[in-house]
Amino acid sequence: MYDRVREQSTQVSGAIPTALKKVNTAARLLQAYTRLGLPNACEPAVDSSNLPGDPLGDCLITSARSRANTLLQRYEVWADQMTAGLHRERVPWINDTLLGLRITTRLTHAN
Repeated sequence: MYDRVREQSTQVSGAIPTALKKVNTAARLLQAYTRLGLPNACEPAVDSSNLPGDPLGDCLITSARSRANTLLQRYEVWADQMTAGLHRERVPWINDTLLGLRITTRLTHAN
C-alpha cells in the first residue's frame, strides 16, 4: 500500500497529489498564522530526530501527535503570559524596526 501511495504522490494530478497539496497548504497557513500571531511560540524548533523505527504510518501519526502536543503547549504558555500581562506579542522584525525608529528619532531630534 505504501508503495502505491508513494508512486501516486509523485504524479502531477489525481486524488493523492490533490490531498497532499491541501495538507501542505493547511500546514503552511498554520505556520504563517503562528509566526504572525505567536512568533515566540515557534522557538525553539521541535526535535524530530529521535522518531521510533515504526512502520511509516505509525511514525507519521506519532510525529504528528507529538508536534501537535508541543505546539499546543507552546500556545498555552504564551497565551497564559499574555493573559497575565507578562508578555505583549509582536512580530519580532516589526518590533526591531519600531525600536530602531525610536532610537533614530531620539538621536536626530532635540527634546
